[in-house]
Amino acid sequence: MKESRLYPEDIPADLCTHILYAFANLHGRSLQPQLTNDINVYQGEKPLYPRIMKLKEKNPNLKILISCGGWGKAGDFEPLVGSESSRESFSENVIKFCRQYGFDGIDLDWEFPSAEHRERFGLLTKTMHKMFKKEAKKSKKDRLLISLAVAAGKYLITQGYDVPVLCNNVDMINVMTYDLYGSWYNKIGHHSALFHRPGETGMDRELNTNNSMYNWVEAGCSRDRLNIGIPGYGRAFTADGKDPLKAFGQSGGGSGSVSSPYLGESGLLTYFEICKKELKEGFKRYWHQQHQIPISFKDGTWIGYDDPDSVKNKV
Repeated sequence: MKESRLYPEDIPADLCTHILYAFANLHGRSLQPQLTNDINVYQGEKPLYPRIMKLKEKNPNLKILISCGGWGKAGDFEPLVGSESSRESFSENVIKFCRQYGFDGIDLDWEFPSAEHRERFGLLTKTMHKMFKKEAKKSKKDRLLISLAVAAGKYLITQGYDVPVLCNNVDMINVMTYDLYGSWYNKIGHHSALFHRPGETGMDRELNTNNSMYNWVEAGCSRDRLNIGIPGYGRAFTADGKDPLKAFGQSGGGSGSVSSPYLGESGLLTYFEICKKELKEGFKRYWHQQHQIPISFKDGTWIGYDDPDSVKNKV
């Protein structure tokens, strides 16, 4: 495996129940492959779609869904939900795309629906579920699945999601319980803490995985529909003082003095880069007992991330 490269053949299919392939482009009311080598040979490499589907030879029960949307793509969803005609047209095109390329369903990553689109998004999932069910009966194939990537915060949940409708019509909801803190927040905090810590108040007390999942349950979603999001990267800040466990809540913080050549965003580091810093660059791992997460720290550079211990606790 090349550094910071994950190919379909590297995925341990026997450990997976579902794989979400991100992304396909939304083009009008249709889906289109995003990369040249999704479906074509490119620079000597075989197409990716057939290679990801080949994982089913190792695990016949594996479900592979195509994702669409992502950060900055909210506007692409708005024309799809405006009328029943547009919702039906999109659903029909999703069926064609999935059957053509072998996907088992679709993952909708709308970041994020506004209050105006709250009801319409629910209606889209209702239409998709109805049409997927009808198509499965006609084709005698398994019904295509519907997955959602959704916000973790109570405000965005209340504003953009008709939770009971969504949870009655989709197969799984993947809550983005990460990026809860970052350079935009103007104070230091772990971006994927499991629990709040003593002394936190207001919004800060809500920015953790446990609270985020309860937001969805309390809004009316069944627990068996919900998945916790766990990041494979960390977010860095610049902290004052020598004790990283006392840096929480410090104002400012920025994005630290580190960056990854792979991720293209200041202060964002992959897990393997953080491991390298601890093994070779003198960074030390600390454990926050209340948050149940690790921190890597050296000379004022403070990195909040997840490791096997924190993942185990979340699971």
